[in-house]
Amino acid sequence: VGTWTYTEPCVQFESDNLLKKAGGAAAANKVESQLTSVYSMVGITPGKLIFTFTNDGNVSYKIGSRTFNGTYTFDNKNKMVNITTASGMNVNAYVTISGRNMSLCFDSSKVLSLFSAAGGLTNISSTLGALAGLAQNFNGMKTGFKFSR
Repeated sequence: VGTWTYTEPCVQFESDNLLKKAGGAAAANKVESQLTSVYSMVGITPGKLIFTFTNDGNVSYKIGSRTFNGTYTFDNKNKMVNITTASGMNVNAYVTISGRNMSLCFDSSKVLSLFSAAGGLTNISSTLGALAGLAQNFNGMKTGFKFSR
């Protein structure tokens, strides 16, 4: 619950062992760099994506000047949030909170759904294709957003 402001992309793996394998950390850094570029193309830059989760299960998220609304449920056991957009699309995100920071990470294919729902898939297909290729090489890779309060 609260208002969270985007700071940078996040990349997580289902298993920390993957990061320890040769190239895992390098791949994470490469994906984060590419995500920065893709996010910028759809208007997601530090301070320009804001999520607000309320106690009553409502969520609003603002990308630049556009605001979207929906509802959410939080699964504390699995540390997941399910967001249902006003158009009825359901998206699950893995939540990590540490102090005043939060990460929302999605199965990598779901990030494409978010951009599509926000109407932001213009002129970024080649970069998204490169990201999808990297994701296929790392089973269990999750991508998303880091926020702060």
